Amino acid sequence: MEYFSEKGFNEGRWAGQLAQVLRKRNIIPELSPKARIWRASWKQWIQFEEPGLTGPVFWLGKPGIISNEEALYAGFYVERGLPRGNGTLSTYVITPEWHWHGFAQCLDNPNLRSALNSLLQELPRQRSCIWIRTDTDQGNQHLNYESENTLLDTKNYLAALPSDIWIEVILGVSFRKPECLGRQEEIIPDLNAPIICADEISSLVKDAMRGKDHS
Repeated sequence: MEYFSEKGFNEGRWAGQLAQVLRKRNIIPELSPKARIWRASWKQWIQFEEPGLTGPVFWLGKPGIISNEEALYAGFYVERGLPRGNGTLSTYVITPEWHWHGFAQCLDNPNLRSALNSLLQELPRQRSCIWIRTDTDQGNQHLNYESENTLLDTKNYLAALPSDIWIEVILGVSFRKPECLGRQEEIIPDLNAPIICADEISSLVKDAMRGKDHS
């Protein structure tokens, strides 16, 4: 079956059909893969969330699958919203419950950073990466994951970005677009590991927000 095509790859037109197949695989029993769409741009992606969750969930760190012009990314998906002011809608304002704060603690705290590195080291080395995307031309970055130093590089890179831009980060793996077009459904079993890893990262992030540092 064909899931990915040249036309619509970047826009995520594969999301609806792929989400249906992933639901049958029951990768994380407590979470359901759902195709989401951002109507301002018609961009689509998949995120694993608790059944019945409604409304914008920008605050939520979750296993996700998203694409750009060059690749498909699967892993822990987390977003940083905007500061309050200048007429910013409350939906987009980052507040204390956003999981971005826990993610930032995982980068800052040596014990949490070590635990995060251990999880990422379980992923296939040739695929593991960190992808950073912003709502401007500034800041988009793909980092091949090597070691805990990659997390330090990510921390420094994010700290240098302006505080008034939207940031999205995926920690996981990537599949190049030609591979997606060539392998199609053969890729689906390869999504299990990064999604399970992302769920474990989500638990680590929540621990950070509760004050646990895994020392």
